[in-house]
Amino acid sequence: MRHQLIKNLLLILVFICEQAMALRPSFQDILLSQGFVEVPIRLTSQGQMTPFLDVSFGDTTKHAFILDTGSVHVDIDPHFAQFYKRRSEKGIWAGGGDSQRRLLVAVDIPKLQLGKFSAANVKAYVMDNSFIKLNGLSSAGKLGLDFLRHYQAIVDIQSLRLYLNPHPKRAIDFKLVRQALLNTGYQQLFLATTSSGHQVLTGQINQAKLVSFLLDTGVPNSFLSLSYAKSLQLPLSSQPLVAKGAGGGAMQLFKTGKNNFSIGKTVWTPESLFAMDFKYISVGTPICGVMGIDWMQAKQAIIDIGANMIYIK
Repeated sequence: MRHQLIKNLLLILVFICEQAMALRPSFQDILLSQGFVEVPIRLTSQGQMTPFLDVSFGDTTKHAFILDTGSVHVDIDPHFAQFYKRRSEKGIWAGGGDSQRRLLVAVDIPKLQLGKFSAANVKAYVMDNSFIKLNGLSSAGKLGLDFLRHYQAIVDIQSLRLYLNPHPKRAIDFKLVRQALLNTGYQQLFLATTSSGHQVLTGQINQAKLVSFLLDTGVPNSFLSLSYAKSLQLPLSSQPLVAKGAGGGAMQLFKTGKNNFSIGKTVWTPESLFAMDFKYISVGTPICGVMGIDWMQAKQAIIDIGANMIYIK
């Protein structure tokens, strides 16, 4: 009889706790109550997963922009020249895994519309994106960290939502957001900012020493530096696969086997990883790999761009 009474009391306590949790506002509710605008994120339905946003330039026509935290800047394809104005300032040199460097011209996009969110006079750089296909459409550009930081973006990979603050000078209570995530079992990790403006986090492969990895929503699959993979003596395929880099040039990928990826208190063990030469990848600090959408989905990642934080499960 006594045991049954204790059991009933425990059930009542569990019910009360569940009801209390249900009454707590979600981090999404908190953001919306403080004026953030919710923008749907889409994933490519065929082949490798790439997150992108429907954008327009002041009219009703929708175009696709990749959501790319691996890029510091916004860029726009030259095919959309009617929607931007060239700046008088000098451009920048950019390079990547395809071993090519390009001079990018600086422009202004008078209006960039993402769902119910609108931004004026967005600084961007002209870069060919036409070879990137997003559900059959050519990419019109990429939305990078400078834009996302300015509008205090929070990226919810699990629910495929981007939250932007249309009034970034207005004070926001991010402590409420942080606590709401911690209450639901998320782990909070700090993202370091490199001198180039990229975001990196610390992790390790197979319990080796801690190293830095670039956080990049623009890549579907996580991968390692070829020199880092060799230093860990990871087995590599003898014949590389050939893929296209951010600028359309070819790059070689070498397949590795199953390895344990430890970030914070979590371990991720994908069936395989790829390694590539990082010779022309420069983010202002040495990195040993890139964490892509596959890892973010596995860990239900939520990225607080403005606060340099990532939450994972």
